[in-house]
Amino acid sequence: MAAPKRLAFLVFPRLTLLDFIGAYDALRRVAAMSIDSKVTHRPGGLGTVALMDNKRAIDYLKTWGDERPLASVRSGVLLLGRAGYLKDKRAATHHLTVDLLRPLCREVVTNRRVVDEGEVVTAGGVSSSLDLGLYLVEKYWGAGARVRIANQMEYRDYSPV
Repeated sequence: MAAPKRLAFLVFPRLTLLDFIGAYDALRRVAAMSIDSKVTHRPGGLGTVALMDNKRAIDYLKTWGDERPLASVRSGVLLLGRAGYLKDKRAATHHLTVDLLRPLCREVVTNRRVVDEGEVVTAGGVSSSLDLGLYLVEKYWGAGARVRIANQMEYRDYSPV
């Protein structure tokens, strides 16, 4: 899979900052590397439930299409589900939003921090955002890049499981 050349982060009122910053910090560190397509990341937070019924927000998410990689953490996964990206896919989410996610995906995975379904990668609780960011680095730029970045971040507990 080609590495992203552009990253987009959906930021909204009442998001949980670690959901955003955790993945962003790992991904921003690859800026100097050669890159080649697009990925968008949706953090979670209290504002996601309100956005689930926001037609404008969901219609915007639908414009990303199926050919671009998507990633989300925690309750932000609900937005991917509402936009239709999780149909027939497994997904992880925060333990408090499992029941909201069930009708939006094939299976809610509760025993992994990161779930990779090809073009869609999801992660569980707030601390999973760090693992999601490092997972995406490894997926697109290799294990060596992930190890270097984890060392720069002084993050020794990386685990997609």
